Amino acid sequence: MFASRACRMSIMIGTALSTKEMQRVLTNMATIDNPWSCPHGRPTMRHLFSLSSLNVQRRQEEERIQQETRKKGSGLVKKIARMALIGRGNKGP
Repeated sequence: MFASRACRMSIMIGTALSTKEMQRVLTNMATIDNPWSCPHGRPTMRHLFSLSSLNVQRRQEEERIQQETRKKGSGLVKKIARMALIGRGNKGP
């Protein structure tokens, strides 16, 4: 009975809320053990962005870091090779 009344009194989809009301709702939801769904199992939140686009951004950032690492790594290999040549008495390139 309490679950039914809770849903009847809830904020319905399309209801306009002020910023203060939105903050109050989020503050109150933060105190709930399971804020992701109502007592009947209906979702209480919507995703505001696509998780797949977040994954694409993450992959792009990882690729950029790998490219930077490869550039730095190849320079390091050349430097080590030059140092090895100099250590053998060669002047190197």
